[in-house]
Amino acid sequence: MMSLLLFEISDLSIHLSSCASSVSRFTVISLIINYLSIVIDHPQFIDSLLIKMNIEQELTVGLPENISSYKMSATEMGRWIRWEDEPFTLSLLDKHLPLTDIIIVNPPMDRLISYSIRAFSSNKNVMVCGPPLSGKTTLVKRLERMVMSMGDCSFEWISMEDRANIQSAQLFLSKFIGRNDANPVYLVLDGIKEEEPMISLLEMLIEERKVVIDNQLETVQINLKVILIGDLYLESRLNFSSHFIYLRVKQVERDEMERMVEQLITWHIHSKAFSSEYLSMAQRLATAVVTISLQHYVFIPPLSIILRLTKSLFFSSPDNSPDIHSIIRLFTHESIRIIGDSLPEELHSTVYQDLINIIQTILNCNANSLFENHLMMEEGEESTLNLSRLLYSEIETHDTIEGIPYIPVLDFTHLLRAAQNSVFESNSVGIQMNLTMTKWSCLQWQKCSRVLRQSNEHLILAGLPRSGRYQCFRLSAFSTCVQIDHIWSSSPLEWTQSFLASITRILPLLTSSNHHIALLFHADFTPLPSSFLSYLLLFMESPSTNRFLSDELLLSMGESILEEEKSLSVQMQSTSIRLPGERLSKFVSGDSLKDVSVLRSILHSRMHQFIHFVFLVPPIDLHPFHFGTINLFQSPQLIDITRMKESLLPPSSSHSFINHLSSLQSIAYQLISQTRFRPVEIEFADQKETYELFSSFSKEYSTKRQDLKQREEMIEKSMRIIEDLQRIGKVEMSRNREELVAVLSDEEVKRLEIEKRRNEITTKMEIMMNELTNLQSKYKKDEEQLISIENLMEKTLMIPRDNYAKCVSDVVQFPLSEWKKMISVPKPSVGIRFVIKSIDLLLYGDQSDNIQFGKESSKSLKWERTRMSISSLHVESIPHSRIVQLKKYVDNRELKPTRLESDSKLASTLSIWISSVYSYSQIYYSLRDKAKTLFELKEKRELREEETGKMKETMNELLLEEKNLVVVEKELASTISTNKRAFDFMRRSEEIGEAVKKLIPRWKDSLKKTKKNASRLLGDSLIISSFSSLLAHSNHPLRKESLKEWHEYLNGEGIDSSPFSITPSSLLTRTLLSLPTKRRFPLLLFSSHLQPLPILRYIYTHSITIDCSNIDWKSKNTFDRIHKLLYSSLPIIFHSLHSSPPSEYFPLLFPSDGEISYFGRSIELPQDLFLLFVTNSLDGFSKEFIHLLDVLVIDEEPLLEDMDNQMKESDSLDQVTKYIFDLSAEDLLESSEKCDKLVSLANTITFE
Repeated sequence: MMSLLLFEISDLSIHLSSCASSVSRFTVISLIINYLSIVIDHPQFIDSLLIKMNIEQELTVGLPENISSYKMSATEMGRWIRWEDEPFTLSLLDKHLPLTDIIIVNPPMDRLISYSIRAFSSNKNVMVCGPPLSGKTTLVKRLERMVMSMGDCSFEWISMEDRANIQSAQLFLSKFIGRNDANPVYLVLDGIKEEEPMISLLEMLIEERKVVIDNQLETVQINLKVILIGDLYLESRLNFSSHFIYLRVKQVERDEMERMVEQLITWHIHSKAFSSEYLSMAQRLATAVVTISLQHYVFIPPLSIILRLTKSLFFSSPDNSPDIHSIIRLFTHESIRIIGDSLPEELHSTVYQDLINIIQTILNCNANSLFENHLMMEEGEESTLNLSRLLYSEIETHDTIEGIPYIPVLDFTHLLRAAQNSVFESNSVGIQMNLTMTKWSCLQWQKCSRVLRQSNEHLILAGLPRSGRYQCFRLSAFSTCVQIDHIWSSSPLEWTQSFLASITRILPLLTSSNHHIALLFHADFTPLPSSFLSYLLLFMESPSTNRFLSDELLLSMGESILEEEKSLSVQMQSTSIRLPGERLSKFVSGDSLKDVSVLRSILHSRMHQFIHFVFLVPPIDLHPFHFGTINLFQSPQLIDITRMKESLLPPSSSHSFINHLSSLQSIAYQLISQTRFRPVEIEFADQKETYELFSSFSKEYSTKRQDLKQREEMIEKSMRIIEDLQRIGKVEMSRNREELVAVLSDEEVKRLEIEKRRNEITTKMEIMMNELTNLQSKYKKDEEQLISIENLMEKTLMIPRDNYAKCVSDVVQFPLSEWKKMISVPKPSVGIRFVIKSIDLLLYGDQSDNIQFGKESSKSLKWERTRMSISSLHVESIPHSRIVQLKKYVDNRELKPTRLESDSKLASTLSIWISSVYSYSQIYYSLRDKAKTLFELKEKRELREEETGKMKETMNELLLEEKNLVVVEKELASTISTNKRAFDFMRRSEEIGEAVKKLIPRWKDSLKKTKKNASRLLGDSLIISSFSSLLAHSNHPLRKESLKEWHEYLNGEGIDSSPFSITPSSLLTRTLLSLPTKRRFPLLLFSSHLQPLPILRYIYTHSITIDCSNIDWKSKNTFDRIHKLLYSSLPIIFHSLHSSPPSEYFPLLFPSDGEISYFGRSIELPQDLFLLFVTNSLDGFSKEFIHLLDVLVIDEEPLLEDMDNQMKESDSLDQVTKYIFDLSAEDLLESSEKCDKLVSLANTITFE
């Protein structure tokens, strides 16, 4: 074909006229050469053939070398130019874009896009084919942006859900093809396969322009173009491929990879505002990234490794990478995480050395100077360069740093403390971690946290079950506030259904919070088909929520979505933190609340940003998981295992405990390897078994030691209390009981007499109180009348009294000289005479004129006397006759103050006083009847107060007598109480002594046993914990042989144990009884000769049994019944089990936190939930189901009755001991109830 095309080109060039422009020739050659470059992989071959053609045809056309890399310039016709020098399509490198939307266009992609644009202009469909991870989807996405920028059109990406079956495909096609739209519509199918149900509909659509709408065959009227994206051989497998223009996407070349990485690094440097000196590193870092991705030990496709290594550099910021060496250190760490963690441990040293050589050579640096600081050093360690210790963490960063806090860990102690705090915080909120923090677990914790702190990054945890993967990831999720949604599947074909159910659960979380969500696939036993992994990638490339959220439901969530986007925008702008690959969230207009397409676009962006796929897979064939960070879980080193053991054990003697437990574990493993009995044929890591062994021993040893110590203290104290009781009883019994009874009788008679007299006093007091109350009630009206009259008189006399008081004050202020001046006048005026006469009348009652003016005798009326008399005069006591006599003076005008003022100011003031006296007396006289009544009422009050005073005096005498009687009665009561106490002590000590007399030997025997058990505590705890952790799934012969060798080992080590009481049967019984305390639910494997239900009903008297012999696990009745029983607070026994329940029941069995999904319904399991599964064979059970449960083999009759009798006898004695332990001898003798209860408890104990 190549030769034929070249011949046609040469033939065309010969027939061109001589005047034809060379531009025309160049255009034709450029068009055909670029087309050939699209469909042929070897550009050098095209170049050589073109040169050969020129020579053979003797053409004089001047063409550049490497013509396949050139095109005709669009700005300068006739000029050849490289594709990269004049790109048709620009790269998308906006700093606000997430990594998923950044598109770097290389020349081959540019050529394909330009050719596609020409194909669309001629109404052609396009088929984009190429090898995996070659950028096919990226090319179409860039083509979409290019086409949409050129005019109105729409692109419809058909999701995998819409292509799942014929019905969903028809529904999708009818939904958008049936609309009336004049603009072109581009239908895109990514990852198309020839076996898809969509193919038949697509063939009819393309060849006949027909589609089924509402069960009717309709002709497509819209301008429709189809874009198919598939593998290299898609064209040959489709019958209608002739309707498509074939675009072949080639694998990206190395130079194009380097150019792409360089542009990404440069974009990051600019977006993070690094200094310009960092740009000098971009090209060398790009070369190092590509070089590492092409190493022979890297089994992941280069393009995936390149993108992941480049994205990991986005952890850097000017704050945590202050120099170029910081970037190189970060790049080294991320290379180890991405490359080294995916490889087996035996390759690490070689790979690390190779990475260092590449970095030193390309980046021109020295490793010793690069890592001059210690790496996760501990006290006493030497400083050596060991890249396995290179670890980055956000824990080491100061709180003041901005951007992403991510720096190397230099102090391991600090990191360990932070990890332990995380474990403590998780345990404090009810999330129990089965994890001890060592250097190994800290490293795994940070590895998981590193992935969860990126956007649109996925994690593959490859390792054996029970290796600690889930616990490390669980702690990382807790530390980074990531929610976990578990996904199980009973069959490889059911993964899609389980995944879609998970998406349904998490979509409400994506609309109402900004937390990341990890979808955890439990794929240890049910493999993930490659088709399902491809489906996951396509789902994340073009997610569709039409199936999960209707338009109406999405509109109802719109306000919540926009609110969370606003919160995310504020957080990004305030903290300057943008996770690697994360989009820059912007404020969204409120108008978007009504636009479904905008809301779905935001929701899809949030799905890209917040969802992580996490896989628990076995460590085999990890090639399909190239889309995520692979963490191949390595076995912890010996020092980490030792530290784990030390952290689980009590601090004292932990080293010897480790040796003993490890020896017992080795003995058990050796015997298990030699036996043919294999009830559980699953390969597990021994980390969890070791963890359970040491943690169970620590719990058993610590609990039993505390119990034995407390039991010993209780018995010893109880015996001391009984001795004190006997001693107190002997002291009290030394007195004569008959004399004590007689004394008590006499004292009781005296007490009764005193009580009688007190009653009499009380009666008298009550009578007098009633009389006093009646008296007060009787005179209540008189008192009210008295108060009323007093108020009236006070109101009436208030003004005259105040005037009178003022006049008195004015009079007494005059000195003696004024008086003498007034009475020494030889011929006083009539007014002065009237004043003197009125004073004499008021003060002395003399009605004759005794004052001789102008003579010495007239001075007999002394001023001081007169002034004092005026001051002390009571107007109310002046006889009325004087007032009547005074009227003739008051009415006389000569007595007016104005007429007297010229003669004497004193006389004028005295005339005013006389008038006030007259006025006051007249008003008071007018109230004489009221005053008389008031006087009488006051006399009655005095009599009443005298009477009540006598009654109160009598009552006080009675109260004093009663008080004295109370004192005497208290003294007598104290004497009686003392004598009664002595009598009760005699009686109770006899009763208690008689009741507990039979318990003394048992206490002594129990104390002896307790001390003996304490001496055997270590050996018994070692055997009990080893049995429950190592031999639960073994048979009786293996258990018997193991116990025998364990006892021999312990005897050789000088450790005492109980070889006769600790037997396989007793240990089996003990394990059965302790099942509810286990974290995992048990799967009881009964032998065929045993009847499981009677045994289990004997243990769990109140329980619920479910017969699973013919159960339909997926029926709604079964689901509803089990759902209802989950909250019954009773053990639920699933017996006659012959096969595993479906994966929908696995969330019930998995020890998860918070809510779980049970048949699509979110429920929260009760804390006391306990499920038991009973079977007689593990055939037909899935490995996943067995992994979720703890298998316990029961092949002999448990010693339930014997142990029950021992426990009942021990419990009865312990009940008496505990009761006495909380009291004292005085408490028992003082309280009749406590004495009676002790006697009752002691009498209930029977001894054979």
